[in-house]
Amino acid sequence: MPTSSTKHSNAPSGDPIAGGVTGMPRAPGDRVWKTLLVLVPAVLLMPLRSAADSGTWAAAPSPNAIFQFQKDNRPHPWLHISTDSGMVERRVRHLDLLGLHDMSGPRGVRLTGSMPWSRISRVDEVVTGAGPWSKVGAVSVGVLGAGLGNALGAPNNRGGRYALAGLAVFGGIGGYLGGRYGSRYRFERNWYVADTTRHVEAVAQIESSAPASATSADCAVLDACNRIGRNEVFRAYGSFGSFRGYAGIAGPEGLESLRADRHGRRLGVGATPPERISWDQIDRVEMRGGSAINGAMIGGAAFGVFGALLGMAAIALSDGTDVSVAEGALVGALYVAPVGIALGGLSGMAVRRWVCVYQRH
Repeated sequence: MPTSSTKHSNAPSGDPIAGGVTGMPRAPGDRVWKTLLVLVPAVLLMPLRSAADSGTWAAAPSPNAIFQFQKDNRPHPWLHISTDSGMVERRVRHLDLLGLHDMSGPRGVRLTGSMPWSRISRVDEVVTGAGPWSKVGAVSVGVLGAGLGNALGAPNNRGGRYALAGLAVFGGIGGYLGGRYGSRYRFERNWYVADTTRHVEAVAQIESSAPASATSADCAVLDACNRIGRNEVFRAYGSFGSFRGYAGIAGPEGLESLRADRHGRRLGVGATPPERISWDQIDRVEMRGGSAINGAMIGGAAFGVFGALLGMAAIALSDGTDVSVAEGALVGALYVAPVGIALGGLSGMAVRRWVCVYQRH
């Protein structure tokens, strides 16, 4: 009989087990099967996790908000667009319920592709002081140019012509320089902040429900929506009472993001604005506005008559002139009437009054 040590020496090598008996060696396939059992379920669960994570994406803006964005985007301002990868500055030519399209960068290079709303977390408009400073420069430098032209042309009886030429040339230069200076002052005006509490809406649902609001709206409603800007104060009357203030969103579905005017709060008119006012609740909407055309017509007529009388008096008092009184009146009116047109137009714009922009029929 062989001894126990001889048995153990002839046995195949393996892991020692209790009783001194050696077990069979582990096959390499066992580890492969265990690895597959772990990896396969993980791979199968990845689509489910991505679907669950999609619920935290930003929901698309409402059709009413899209209408407001399209109004604000008509001059194609520069926008600061914040996404999950950072903030970019873009000029957008077209936007709709699906996203932003036909964009360009700061260097004017057109970019291919679109940016869906699901990637956008915030949109801000870049506002500069170019517009106000351009007007200030045009008026101030233009007046100086008109005075200089009048002084140069007075010895040759061409003061009026030189004054108009100086106003046009120096006004254009002043407007350009004022705009360049004002563009240095920049600030942001918020358009949109994504709502991450809602799930992403399906594209088919957006396309089916969105255009109906704009197409089915009354023409009077659409006209009022186009006239009500973010910074335009208005007064609304209806079944909700009355409200005076501003609307961040004015679209076919109603007025949203309302802010009460300080003057209205002092009067107790609509001190607590509602979250939203639909057009079926509104009977009348008024806005403060002036009439530059009416002011220019009144100013031109008044100054024209004054210039004609002044020209007639000058011809009557002068001796040895071949110019008739009628010609003097005509020349006087032509020289003085443009001044009245300019002053009357500015006065008409400055005098603000309440004008009805919507009336329910």
